[in-house]
Amino acid sequence: MTQGEIRYDHAALATAAAGLATRIGFRFDLTQPNALWNALSVRAKAVGAASQGVYVTGHLVEEKEWTKLSEEIAVHETSFYRHAGQFRALEGTVLPELVRARRDEKRLIVWSAACSTGEEPYSLAIAVHRLNLGAEWRVRIVATDLSTRALALAQSRLFDPFRLRNLPPGYLEHYFDKVGTRYRVRESIASLVEFAPLNLVTGAYPVSVRQADLVLCENVLIYFREEVTREVIGKLRDTLREGGYLFLGYAETLWGLSDGFTPVSLGDTYVYRRTPMAKAQNLPPPEPSPGPRPARVSASLAPSRPVAPARPAPAAPAPAPARSGPAPAGRSGPPQGLDRLLASEDLAGALKAVEEWRAREPKEPV
Repeated sequence: MTQGEIRYDHAALATAAAGLATRIGFRFDLTQPNALWNALSVRAKAVGAASQGVYVTGHLVEEKEWTKLSEEIAVHETSFYRHAGQFRALEGTVLPELVRARRDEKRLIVWSAACSTGEEPYSLAIAVHRLNLGAEWRVRIVATDLSTRALALAQSRLFDPFRLRNLPPGYLEHYFDKVGTRYRVRESIASLVEFAPLNLVTGAYPVSVRQADLVLCENVLIYFREEVTREVIGKLRDTLREGGYLFLGYAETLWGLSDGFTPVSLGDTYVYRRTPMAKAQNLPPPEPSPGPRPARVSASLAPSRPVAPARPAPAAPAPAPARSGPAPAGRSGPPQGLDRLLASEDLAGALKAVEEWRAREPKEPV
Protein backbone atom coordinates (compact mmCIF):
# COMPACT_ATOMS: atom_id res chain seq x y z
CA MET A 1 0.00 0.00 0.00
CA THR A 2 1.45 3.38 -1.00
CA GLN A 3 1.82 6.24 1.46
CA GLY A 4 -1.46 8.07 1.93
CA GLU A 5 -3.55 5.25 0.46
CA ILE A 6 -6.74 4.71 2.40
CA ARG A 7 -7.19 1.47 4.31
CA TYR A 8 -10.94 0.96 4.12
CA ASP A 9 -12.91 -0.84 6.79
CA HIS A 10 -14.84 -3.08 4.41
CA ALA A 11 -17.16 -4.36 7.11
CA ALA A 12 -18.20 -0.81 8.00
CA LEU A 13 -18.74 0.05 4.34
CA ALA A 14 -20.79 -3.08 3.68
CA THR A 15 -22.97 -2.57 6.75
CA ALA A 16 -23.60 1.06 5.83
CA ALA A 17 -24.25 0.27 2.16
CA ALA A 18 -26.73 -2.49 2.94
CA GLY A 19 -28.52 -0.42 5.56
CA LEU A 20 -28.82 2.63 3.31
CA ALA A 21 -30.00 0.47 0.41
CA THR A 22 -32.79 -0.88 2.62
CA ARG A 23 -33.81 2.50 4.01
CA ILE A 24 -33.55 4.80 1.00
CA GLY A 25 -33.32 2.34 -1.89
CA PHE A 26 -29.89 3.43 -3.16
CA ARG A 27 -27.71 0.93 -4.97
CA PHE A 28 -23.99 0.76 -4.23
CA ASP A 29 -20.83 -0.54 -5.87
CA LEU A 30 -18.23 -1.02 -3.16
CA THR A 31 -15.41 -1.10 -5.69
CA GLN A 32 -15.76 2.72 -5.65
CA PRO A 33 -16.35 3.49 -1.96
CA ASN A 34 -14.94 7.02 -1.60
CA ALA A 35 -18.23 8.93 -1.26
CA LEU A 36 -19.69 6.50 1.26
CA TRP A 37 -16.40 6.36 3.17
CA ASN A 38 -16.25 10.17 3.32
CA ALA A 39 -19.83 10.30 4.60
CA LEU A 40 -18.94 7.80 7.33
CA SER A 41 -15.90 9.93 8.17
CA VAL A 42 -17.98 13.10 8.52
CA ARG A 43 -20.55 11.43 10.76
CA ALA A 44 -17.82 9.70 12.82
CA LYS A 45 -16.24 13.08 13.50
CA ALA A 46 -19.63 14.62 14.32
CA VAL A 47 -20.42 12.04 17.02
CA GLY A 48 -16.86 11.77 18.32
CA ALA A 49 -16.24 8.18 17.20
CA ALA A 50 -12.59 7.09 16.98
CA SER A 51 -13.02 5.57 13.52
CA GLN A 52 -15.55 4.78 10.85
CA GLY A 53 -15.81 1.21 12.17
CA VAL A 54 -16.55 2.40 15.70
CA TYR A 55 -19.13 4.79 14.30
CA VAL A 56 -20.94 2.01 12.44
CA THR A 57 -20.97 -0.48 15.32
CA GLY A 58 -21.50 1.99 18.15
CA HIS A 59 -23.56 4.82 16.69
CA LEU A 60 -25.18 3.70 13.45
CA VAL A 61 -27.74 1.69 15.38
CA GLU A 62 -30.50 4.31 15.73
CA GLU A 63 -32.82 5.48 13.00
CA LYS A 64 -31.98 9.13 13.62
CA GLU A 65 -28.31 8.42 12.84
CA TRP A 66 -29.25 6.51 9.69
CA THR A 67 -31.19 9.61 8.67
CA LYS A 68 -28.17 11.83 9.24
CA LEU A 69 -25.96 9.50 7.23
CA SER A 70 -28.54 9.47 4.44
CA GLU A 71 -28.48 13.26 4.36
CA GLU A 72 -24.68 13.22 4.18
CA ILE A 73 -24.86 10.92 1.15
CA ALA A 74 -27.42 13.06 -0.69
CA VAL A 75 -25.71 16.31 -1.67
CA HIS A 76 -28.26 18.97 -2.58
CA GLU A 77 -27.26 21.22 -5.46
CA THR A 78 -29.77 22.71 -7.86
CA SER A 79 -31.02 26.04 -9.18
CA PHE A 80 -34.17 27.93 -10.13
CA TYR A 81 -35.56 27.11 -13.59
CA ARG A 82 -32.85 24.51 -13.86
CA HIS A 83 -33.90 22.88 -17.13
CA ALA A 84 -35.06 25.58 -19.52
CA GLY A 85 -36.74 23.08 -21.86
CA GLN A 86 -38.86 21.63 -19.10
CA PHE A 87 -40.03 25.01 -17.91
CA ARG A 88 -40.84 26.07 -21.45
CA ALA A 89 -43.00 22.95 -21.67
CA LEU A 90 -44.56 23.70 -18.28
CA GLU A 91 -45.36 27.33 -18.92
CA GLY A 92 -46.22 26.97 -22.60
CA THR A 93 -48.17 23.70 -22.67
CA VAL A 94 -48.64 21.63 -19.52
CA LEU A 95 -49.89 24.21 -17.00
CA PRO A 96 -52.25 26.00 -19.45
CA GLU A 97 -53.66 22.61 -20.49
CA LEU A 98 -54.21 21.56 -16.87
CA VAL A 99 -55.90 24.88 -16.10
CA ARG A 100 -58.30 24.38 -19.02
CA ALA A 101 -59.06 20.84 -17.84
CA ARG A 102 -59.73 22.02 -14.26
CA ARG A 103 -61.61 25.22 -15.07
CA ASP A 104 -64.85 23.89 -13.56
CA GLU A 105 -63.22 22.66 -10.34
CA LYS A 106 -60.77 25.57 -10.14
CA ARG A 107 -58.34 23.33 -8.31
CA LEU A 108 -54.69 22.52 -9.08
CA ILE A 109 -52.34 20.21 -7.16
CA VAL A 110 -48.61 20.11 -7.99
CA TRP A 111 -46.07 17.94 -6.18
CA SER A 112 -42.29 18.40 -6.12
CA ALA A 113 -41.46 14.93 -4.79
CA ALA A 114 -37.72 15.47 -4.18
CA CYS A 115 -37.57 19.22 -3.66
CA SER A 116 -34.04 19.50 -2.27
CA THR A 117 -33.46 23.04 -0.95
CA GLY A 118 -36.56 24.50 -2.56
CA GLU A 119 -35.50 25.84 -5.93
CA GLU A 120 -37.81 23.52 -7.86
CA PRO A 121 -41.07 24.12 -5.93
CA TYR A 122 -40.48 27.87 -5.81
CA SER A 123 -39.86 27.81 -9.57
CA LEU A 124 -43.17 25.96 -9.94
CA ALA A 125 -44.86 28.54 -7.73
CA ILE A 126 -43.55 31.34 -9.97
CA ALA A 127 -44.85 29.53 -13.06
CA VAL A 128 -48.27 29.05 -11.46
CA HIS A 129 -48.37 32.64 -10.20
CA ARG A 130 -47.82 33.87 -13.75
CA LEU A 131 -51.06 32.15 -14.82
CA ASN A 132 -53.03 34.83 -12.93
CA LEU A 133 -55.66 32.29 -11.92
CA GLY A 134 -57.58 34.49 -9.51
CA ALA A 135 -58.59 34.15 -5.87
CA GLU A 136 -61.30 31.57 -6.59
CA TRP A 137 -58.71 28.97 -7.57
CA ARG A 138 -57.38 26.54 -4.94
CA VAL A 139 -53.72 25.98 -5.76
CA ARG A 140 -51.56 23.61 -3.71
CA ILE A 141 -47.86 23.06 -4.36
CA VAL A 142 -46.51 20.31 -2.10
CA ALA A 143 -42.74 19.96 -1.69
CA THR A 144 -41.18 16.92 0.01
CA ASP A 145 -37.66 15.65 0.56
CA LEU A 146 -35.85 13.02 2.59
CA SER A 147 -33.54 15.62 4.12
CA THR A 148 -34.89 17.78 6.94
CA ARG A 149 -31.74 19.86 6.62
CA ALA A 150 -32.55 20.64 2.99
CA LEU A 151 -36.15 21.46 3.91
CA ALA A 152 -35.00 23.91 6.57
CA LEU A 153 -32.86 25.71 3.99
CA ALA A 154 -35.81 25.77 1.60
CA GLN A 155 -38.09 27.33 4.18
CA SER A 156 -35.57 30.07 4.91
CA ARG A 157 -36.35 31.31 1.35
CA LEU A 158 -32.82 32.75 1.05
CA PHE A 159 -30.67 31.90 -1.97
CA ASP A 160 -27.24 32.80 -3.30
CA PRO A 161 -27.12 34.53 -6.70
CA PHE A 162 -25.56 31.39 -8.20
CA ARG A 163 -28.81 29.48 -7.60
CA LEU A 164 -30.72 32.16 -9.51
CA ARG A 165 -28.53 32.21 -12.61
CA ASN A 166 -31.08 30.42 -14.84
CA LEU A 167 -34.04 32.69 -14.11
CA PRO A 168 -35.65 34.25 -17.20
CA PRO A 169 -35.10 38.00 -17.59
CA GLY A 170 -37.13 40.10 -15.17
CA TYR A 171 -38.02 37.26 -12.81
CA LEU A 172 -35.41 38.21 -10.20
CA GLU A 173 -36.84 41.73 -9.82
CA HIS A 174 -40.46 40.54 -9.75
CA TYR A 175 -40.25 37.58 -7.36
CA PHE A 176 -37.28 38.18 -5.04
CA ASP A 177 -36.09 40.77 -2.53
CA LYS A 178 -32.38 41.42 -2.03
CA VAL A 179 -31.16 40.69 1.50
CA GLY A 180 -27.46 41.49 1.86
CA THR A 181 -25.67 39.36 -0.70
CA ARG A 182 -28.58 36.93 -1.11
CA TYR A 183 -32.15 36.99 -2.34
CA ARG A 184 -35.36 36.04 -0.55
CA VAL A 185 -38.40 34.58 -2.32
CA ARG A 186 -41.34 36.93 -1.88
CA GLU A 187 -44.23 35.89 0.32
CA SER A 188 -46.67 35.94 -2.60
CA ILE A 189 -44.70 33.04 -4.09
CA ALA A 190 -43.68 31.25 -0.89
CA SER A 191 -47.28 31.14 0.36
CA LEU A 192 -48.16 28.76 -2.48
CA VAL A 193 -45.71 26.08 -1.26
CA GLU A 194 -46.03 23.71 1.69
CA PHE A 195 -43.03 21.60 2.76
CA ALA A 196 -42.94 18.21 4.46
CA PRO A 197 -40.33 15.48 5.03
CA LEU A 198 -40.82 12.24 3.09
CA ASN A 199 -38.84 9.11 2.32
CA LEU A 200 -40.14 8.10 -1.13
CA VAL A 201 -39.18 4.47 -0.50
CA THR A 202 -40.55 3.76 2.97
CA GLY A 203 -42.79 6.73 3.80
CA ALA A 204 -46.55 7.07 3.47
CA TYR A 205 -47.27 9.54 0.67
CA PRO A 206 -49.14 12.65 1.87
CA VAL A 207 -52.90 12.80 1.54
CA SER A 208 -52.41 16.29 0.10
CA VAL A 209 -50.91 14.91 -3.14
CA ARG A 210 -53.70 12.48 -3.93
CA GLN A 211 -55.23 13.22 -7.32
CA ALA A 212 -52.28 15.46 -8.21
CA ASP A 213 -52.30 17.13 -11.60
CA LEU A 214 -48.53 17.32 -11.94
CA VAL A 215 -45.67 15.51 -10.22
CA LEU A 216 -41.98 16.31 -10.59
CA CYS A 217 -39.53 13.64 -9.39
CA GLU A 218 -36.21 14.55 -10.93
CA ASN A 219 -32.75 13.02 -10.55
CA VAL A 220 -33.82 10.55 -7.88
CA LEU A 221 -34.91 7.33 -9.59
CA ILE A 222 -31.47 6.80 -11.17
CA TYR A 223 -30.05 6.06 -7.70
CA PHE A 224 -32.59 3.40 -6.75
CA ARG A 225 -32.37 -0.35 -7.17
CA GLU A 226 -34.62 -1.47 -10.02
CA GLU A 227 -37.31 -3.07 -7.87
CA VAL A 228 -37.42 0.08 -5.74
CA THR A 229 -37.70 2.21 -8.88
CA ARG A 230 -40.67 0.17 -10.06
CA GLU A 231 -42.37 0.47 -6.68
CA VAL A 232 -41.84 4.23 -6.47
CA ILE A 233 -43.05 4.77 -10.04
CA GLY A 234 -46.18 2.79 -9.22
CA LYS A 235 -46.86 4.91 -6.16
CA LEU A 236 -46.24 8.13 -8.07
CA ARG A 237 -48.67 6.97 -10.74
CA ASP A 238 -51.28 6.25 -8.10
CA THR A 239 -51.09 9.84 -6.85
CA LEU A 240 -51.81 11.30 -10.29
CA ARG A 241 -55.20 11.93 -11.79
CA GLU A 242 -55.85 10.35 -15.16
CA GLY A 243 -54.22 12.65 -17.68
CA GLY A 244 -51.87 14.09 -15.06
CA TYR A 245 -48.22 14.65 -15.90
CA LEU A 246 -45.00 13.21 -14.49
CA PHE A 247 -41.68 15.01 -15.06
CA LEU A 248 -38.41 13.11 -14.58
CA GLY A 249 -34.79 14.20 -14.88
CA TYR A 250 -33.13 14.27 -18.29
CA ALA A 251 -31.12 11.13 -17.48
CA GLU A 252 -34.20 9.19 -16.35
CA THR A 253 -36.75 7.19 -18.29
CA LEU A 254 -39.67 4.84 -17.72
CA TRP A 255 -38.48 2.61 -20.55
CA GLY A 256 -39.25 -0.99 -19.57
CA LEU A 257 -40.33 0.04 -16.07
CA SER A 258 -43.99 1.04 -16.35
CA ASP A 259 -46.83 0.79 -18.85
CA GLY A 260 -48.94 3.22 -16.86
CA PHE A 261 -47.68 6.31 -18.68
CA THR A 262 -47.67 7.64 -22.23
CA PRO A 263 -44.52 9.55 -23.26
CA VAL A 264 -45.19 13.02 -24.66
CA SER A 265 -42.62 15.00 -26.65
CA LEU A 266 -42.80 18.73 -25.95
CA GLY A 267 -40.13 20.61 -27.84
CA ASP A 268 -36.76 19.47 -26.57
CA THR A 269 -38.06 17.57 -23.56
CA TYR A 270 -40.00 14.39 -22.80
CA VAL A 271 -42.70 14.16 -20.16
CA TYR A 272 -45.04 11.34 -19.16
CA ARG A 273 -48.81 11.39 -18.93
CA ARG A 274 -50.80 8.99 -16.78
CA THR A 275 -52.64 6.48 -18.92
CA PRO A 276 -56.08 5.19 -17.84
CA MET A 277 -55.58 1.74 -16.33
CA ALA A 278 -57.88 0.01 -18.84
CA LYS A 279 -55.79 1.32 -21.72
CA ALA A 280 -52.46 0.73 -20.03
CA GLN A 281 -52.86 -3.05 -20.21
CA ASN A 282 -52.78 -2.99 -24.05
CA LEU A 283 -50.12 -0.34 -24.67
CA PRO A 284 -46.70 -1.18 -26.13
CA PRO A 285 -43.73 -0.11 -23.99
CA PRO A 286 -43.12 3.65 -24.24
CA GLU A 287 -40.29 4.93 -26.36
CA PRO A 288 -37.14 5.75 -24.40
CA SER A 289 -36.61 9.38 -23.53
CA PRO A 290 -33.61 11.22 -25.05
CA GLY A 291 -31.44 10.92 -21.93
CA PRO A 292 -29.70 7.59 -21.27
CA ARG A 293 -30.47 5.71 -18.06
CA PRO A 294 -27.28 5.05 -16.12
CA ALA A 295 -26.71 1.33 -15.71
CA ARG A 296 -25.52 1.54 -12.12
CA VAL A 297 -24.82 4.09 -9.45
CA SER A 298 -21.70 3.40 -7.46
CA ALA A 299 -20.88 4.12 -3.86
CA SER A 300 -18.96 7.10 -5.17
CA LEU A 301 -22.47 8.48 -5.42
CA ALA A 302 -23.30 11.40 -7.62
CA PRO A 303 -25.43 13.91 -5.73
CA SER A 304 -29.20 13.64 -5.68
CA ARG A 305 -29.15 16.82 -7.75
CA PRO A 306 -26.28 16.88 -10.27
CA VAL A 307 -23.68 19.39 -9.19
CA ALA A 308 -23.27 22.49 -11.34
CA PRO A 309 -19.59 22.53 -12.38
CA ALA A 310 -19.23 26.29 -12.15
CA ARG A 311 -19.69 26.38 -8.40
CA PRO A 312 -16.65 25.57 -6.29
CA ALA A 313 -17.31 22.73 -3.90
CA PRO A 314 -17.26 23.64 -0.20
CA ALA A 315 -14.37 22.39 1.83
CA ALA A 316 -15.11 18.92 3.14
CA PRO A 317 -15.03 18.45 6.92
CA ALA A 318 -11.94 16.73 8.20
CA PRO A 319 -12.45 12.97 8.30
CA ALA A 320 -12.46 11.07 11.53
CA PRO A 321 -9.26 9.25 12.39
CA ALA A 322 -9.00 6.27 10.07
CA ARG A 323 -6.62 3.40 9.71
CA SER A 324 -4.04 4.65 7.22
CA GLY A 325 -1.48 1.98 8.00
CA PRO A 326 -1.61 -1.81 7.96
CA ALA A 327 -4.77 -3.51 9.18
CA PRO A 328 -4.69 -4.62 12.84
CA ALA A 329 -3.06 -7.95 13.48
CA GLY A 330 -5.33 -10.84 12.68
CA ARG A 331 -7.86 -8.69 10.77
CA SER A 332 -8.66 -10.19 7.40
CA GLY A 333 -10.04 -8.69 4.20
CA PRO A 334 -13.74 -8.55 3.43
CA PRO A 335 -15.62 -11.85 3.23
CA GLN A 336 -15.47 -13.62 -0.09
CA GLY A 337 -18.45 -12.93 -2.30
CA LEU A 338 -19.47 -9.71 -0.53
CA ASP A 339 -19.18 -7.56 -3.66
CA ARG A 340 -21.15 -10.21 -5.59
CA LEU A 341 -23.95 -10.16 -2.99
CA LEU A 342 -24.16 -6.38 -3.09
CA ALA A 343 -23.95 -6.26 -6.88
CA SER A 344 -26.85 -8.73 -7.09
CA GLU A 345 -28.66 -6.60 -4.46
CA ASP A 346 -28.93 -9.52 -2.02
CA LEU A 347 -28.89 -7.20 0.98
CA ALA A 348 -29.92 -9.84 3.51
CA GLY A 349 -27.10 -12.11 2.32
CA ALA A 350 -24.60 -9.23 2.44
CA LEU A 351 -25.55 -8.29 5.99
CA LYS A 352 -25.36 -11.93 7.12
CA ALA A 353 -21.89 -12.27 5.57
CA VAL A 354 -20.71 -9.10 7.32
CA GLU A 355 -22.14 -10.16 10.69
CA GLU A 356 -20.44 -13.57 10.45
CA TRP A 357 -17.19 -11.88 9.47
CA ARG A 358 -17.36 -9.43 12.38
CA ALA A 359 -17.90 -12.34 14.78
CA ARG A 360 -14.61 -13.88 13.62
CA GLU A 361 -12.58 -10.64 13.64
CA PRO A 362 -10.64 -9.13 16.56
CA LYS A 363 -12.66 -6.46 18.34
CA GLU A 364 -11.75 -2.88 17.50
CA PRO A 365 -11.03 -0.73 20.58
CA VAL A 366 -13.57 2.01 21.28
